[in-house]
Formats: sequence, structure tokens, C-alpha cells
Amino acid sequence: MIQAIDAVGLPAAEVAAWRSADPTRTVDFTADRERFGTFWRLTEQLLARLPARPARGPAEAEVAAAIHRAARAARDRFLERHLEAVYTAVTGGLSRFVRIEDLVLRAAETVPGLVPTRAQLAHEAGRKLQEKEGLEIDQSILAARILGHSRCGTHLCHASCCPAPRVRRRWRH
Repeated sequence: MIQAIDAVGLPAAEVAAWRSADPTRTVDFTADRERFGTFWRLTEQLLARLPARPARGPAEAEVAAAIHRAARAARDRFLERHLEAVYTAVTGGLSRFVRIEDLVLRAAETVPGLVPTRAQLAHEAGRKLQEKEGLEIDQSILAARILGHSRCGTHLCHASCCPAPRVRRRWRH
């Protein structure tokens, strides 16, 4: 991947900063939120320097895929250690049922870079499939991890059984 990144003309200082920011181990939730968040922010900046899809050439597409893989591997490391902390932060210590569509948006606010923001999703939604970066994949990583966790997954399944907010509003009228 090193030669591929260098071959597409990304600024060497930015690539070096991105590589050195890649958190290879976890510490604690607060510190990791900052460290991993920095890495994901630098990831977004590198991807933004590449031509938009589908205008990327083969080398640029390969680099973009490698950058996405590195960011997703970091998400896996982060969630391996901090999934329950993220979920409890978003659900108020499991005191609120939050449906998955709201949960991923709240997670984006709680841990910047973990999943796409509402604005990023809106931008992506307006694009043709071949132009998309695949940001929904990052939401899927989070959802899969939550559902695979006994306590959080059970809580999320209960939240999914609750009526959606728009249905509850109709009941009141």
C-alpha cells in the first residue's frame, strides 16, 4: 500500500501524519475517542484529496480502498474494546430505547468518525451508486457489533420492537 499511496500524489506530510496517527492499540474510552477520532478525521481528509468516484483511476481506487480498509480496521479495534461504552453513552446507560436509525446518528455525535454524520449521509444519498464511498458500511460495522454483543444486542432488539416515534405521535392524536 505504501507505494500505491505515494504513486497517486497525495501530500507526503499528510500521508505521514495519517500513518502515524493510526492507533494500533486501545487505552481507555476517553483517550481512544480522541486518538481514533483524529485518525478517522485524517482518513477523511486523505480521501477528499482523491478524485471523487467514479473519476478515480485504478491506482486511486486501490488507494481509496486501502485507506477505507485501514479506517475500518481501526473501527473494529475501537469497538472491540469500547462497544459497550459507546452504546451506553448513546442510550443513557441503557435507560432509553433508541432505534438503530437514530442510534447510528447519535453514535456519530458521541464518537466523531466512528460512523458517518447526518450531513455525510445526506451528501452520499444524493449520489449514484457508482459515485458513493460506501459510508453505510461503517454503520453496518457498528450495528453488527452491537447485535453481536449479548447485553447491547438484546437492548437494541427491544428498542426495535417499540413503536417508531411517528407511530407514537399518531396514537396521541
